[in-house]
Amino acid sequence: MSLESSSYRLPSARAGSRGLYILVDRESGNALSLTLWESTDAMEASEQQADSSRQDAARSSGGSVAKVERYEVALSPEQT
Repeated sequence: MSLESSSYRLPSARAGSRGLYILVDRESGNALSLTLWESTDAMEASEQQADSSRQDAARSSGGSVAKVERYEVALSPEQT
């Protein structure tokens, strides 16, 4: 999948978005995306559109969404 040609809609313009990382293992073809949100409320408000974006990105790359998990940031550079 080329990020330049991806249909993945970046969350940066969504209220409460704090960032997006897409990690790729080019050898295996696996990818992992990580989005950061100001609050649980902001994350939950984005979920319907995020589900659609994940499915679109998976389809366009010939892949699938293996799972979606939610974590809380326990430590970041801003907190140190």
